Amino acid sequence: MSVDRFYSRDEGALIKSYNPRTRGARIFINTFNIKNIVQESEQYTASIISSNSGSAIINGLYASNIQGIKSGLIFLEGIASVNMMNSTISNLKTVFAEPILNIRTNGTTAATTSLKLKNFILRDVYENGVLIFTNAGGIEIVDSEFHNIHECNKYNKCNPIDPELKMYSFLFENAIIYGSENVYLSSFNFTNNIFSDIYGMVGMEIPAGDVAMINNTITNSYFKNGFLYYTNYKFLHGTHNYSRLKFINNRSEKGTFINFNDVYGKGVTPTITCIQCSFVNNTAEKFGGIIYANARDEQYIDTIINFKNCEFIDNNAMLGKYNR
Repeated sequence: MSVDRFYSRDEGALIKSYNPRTRGARIFINTFNIKNIVQESEQYTASIISSNSGSAIINGLYASNIQGIKSGLIFLEGIASVNMMNSTISNLKTVFAEPILNIRTNGTTAATTSLKLKNFILRDVYENGVLIFTNAGGIEIVDSEFHNIHECNKYNKCNPIDPELKMYSFLFENAIIYGSENVYLSSFNFTNNIFSDIYGMVGMEIPAGDVAMINNTITNSYFKNGFLYYTNYKFLHGTHNYSRLKFINNRSEKGTFINFNDVYGKGVTPTITCIQCSFVNNTAEKFGGIIYANARDEQYIDTIINFKNCEFIDNNAMLGKYNR
């Protein structure tokens, strides 16, 4: 099936499933081409799917040229879930910055997978909202690619933030993921993915929950305050594991890979482990070619960050080549 133009107003997503009698609709889509999606809504709305119940399995979606005022791609709440595979989405432009994949489900355990992407490609996003926001449940991304996301940061030409949402700055400062502080309710599993030309204040800020990134590549990207940002201003908890990560040719101001901002001088922190990871040709414009931390003695940050069988090649900063 092919659609040449789709126009909507007032929170009109391409697929919308709400108000279930039981557990909601079961939606199956196979091979669907759509281009030139226009949304005119003063409220946040997802362009592809918006749901609070049921499940959607989408195989072979090809969507391009999406324009909106406050648009994202997917919005899930309640007990909704999406499994998208073999799909490509490109060229998203909105007037205001909004979360792109907005997951606000009622996941009761981290094992509840709300969003699964496999063989998924997203490229050319010209808005500054976080790629993935989640407050509970699991996010699984496998064999996927993300290219040219938030390039407006590169030229300081990002679209504005709705003044009513400025208190939620975390939705716009994070480039790839912002996870909520629901301690045991979130999990992130990324395997065999490529992230290139991604721009933002921070790469990923995950205060709580478990992270497993296996055989991923992050390259040619700019994260002003580091790819991984931690601060004990928030409650931190979880186990964050990075295995066979290739972190190549990235830039930041402080700590291209990890930036730890110690606010209180104490607090619980995640355990961060990197195994067989490669850090090559990364540059911090100020401090910490790979790690920057202003941790006080009470924090013992050296006990929570572990590198095992990793390689560090040509990483630079004004002060400190590999750490602070």
